[in-house]
Amino acid sequence: TPRSSAWLALAREREGRVPVFFSAGCNRRCAFCVEAGFLGGRVVPRPVEDTLDEIEGLHRAAGVRRFFLAGSELNVPDARALTRLMLGLADRRLDVDVRGFLQPAPVDDALLDAMEAAGHDPSDFSFEFGHFDDRMLRRGAGPASRRQLQRLVELWVRRGYRTLGGSALLGGHPEETWGSIERALLTIREFDDALPDGLGLAWSPGARVYPASPLGRWGRDHPG
Repeated sequence: TPRSSAWLALAREREGRVPVFFSAGCNRRCAFCVEAGFLGGRVVPRPVEDTLDEIEGLHRAAGVRRFFLAGSELNVPDARALTRLMLGLADRRLDVDVRGFLQPAPVDDALLDAMEAAGHDPSDFSFEFGHFDDRMLRRGAGPASRRQLQRLVELWVRRGYRTLGGSALLGGHPEETWGSIERALLTIREFDDALPDGLGLAWSPGARVYPASPLGRWGRDHPG
């Protein structure tokens, strides 16, 4: 986390978010990503009390209120660390605004209850969807299955949240076809219709190819 008082002052002035380290590593196997290779498929969360102490210290000493949980995947391999963090924010009665990126699974009522207890709207968090076609998801085009995406939408609807946001990547896998894109768009429309204010997506056609990723290795094995 940056320690420069000038940097923190600039972040406050521009209403930016100050990153706070939360975890490292990933246990997913997305074809377009290299994160899982950093720690051999393991996730190593930072001790929750250390993260809470840093947030509280920056808030009380430097007036920082807006934070971004930096690192890899906040709710994998399970959601316990993030749940404890949110409950800790509630216990310390910190008036802060914390955001971050989540995986579509695991997400459960305990995590969402903890977010609400901390004064946070779960709809303000963004999700890494990857793709929406089950065939492509099984081939590493995203971190979850279509069924897990469906369960997330059902959970959102049951709890009365109005919108669900995140990022999607279509056309970035070598096995992508017009059929898989069409199936993904049909699923997106289905989920969009289920939510009162729809599904909010930032999406990209195509992908960067990291040489060390599974997608990069596939490219080397299939030149041209």
